[in-house]
Amino acid sequence: MLNGVVEMPKQTFFNLPEDKKEKIIAAARKEFSRVSLYEASISNIIKDADISRGSFYQYFENKEDAFFLVLEDLININEKKFKDILKETQGDLIKSFVIFYEYLLQFFTCEKNKNFFKNAFLNMSHRIEQTMTSGLKKKNNSEKFKGIIKLIDISKLNIKINEDIHTIFRVLVPLTTSNIVESFAKQLSFEKSVESYKKQLDIIKNGIYKN
Repeated sequence: MLNGVVEMPKQTFFNLPEDKKEKIIAAARKEFSRVSLYEASISNIIKDADISRGSFYQYFENKEDAFFLVLEDLININEKKFKDILKETQGDLIKSFVIFYEYLLQFFTCEKNKNFFKNAFLNMSHRIEQTMTSGLKKKNNSEKFKGIIKLIDISKLNIKINEDIHTIFRVLVPLTTSNIVESFAKQLSFEKSVESYKKQLDIIKNGIYKN
C-alpha cells in the first residue's frame, strides 16, 4: 500500500482458477525468496508458474505487482492472527502487541518464510514499509480497522476519545516493524529481540515523565 493504494494484479489474474493463481503466487514467492525484489527475474517466475511472458503482463503491470501480491497475502494472515490474539487477551492492547511480536519473529524466521522476509526487510523501501504497516494503522482502512478496534478493551487505555486509538496504532505499528527489521539486520536472538521490544513498550505504557 502506498498512499493508501495497494499495488495489485489486474482483474485478469483474479479471474483465473484458484489452482492457477496459487501456482503463480508460489512461483513469485519462490523467486522473491531467492533474491530481493530489485534483483528478481520475471523469467524465473514465468518458468516456475508455467505461463508465458505475455500471460504475466496480462496479470501484472510489472514484477512489483507480483511481489506486493505475495506480501499482501502474508500480511492478511498476520492481521487475522492479531485479531485472534486480541480475543485471547480480552482486548489488552499492550499484551496483545507483545504476543504478536513474538509470533511475528517466529513467523518471519520459520524455514518457509525466512528468506522472503529477509530479502524484504534488508532491502526495505518506503513502499514496502507502508505496505507492512498500513493495514493495522491506517485510519481509513474502514471495516478492517473497525473490526480490530471493536476487540480492544478501551477502558484500560488512557485516552479521551476513540479517535486516539488511531494515534496509538500509528506509534505501535511502526515501532513493531522497526524492531523486526533490526532483529533481522543485527541477527538478534529471539530472547534479546523480545526483551528490547518489551522495554520500549513499557516506556510507552508508563510514560517518560514522572507523575
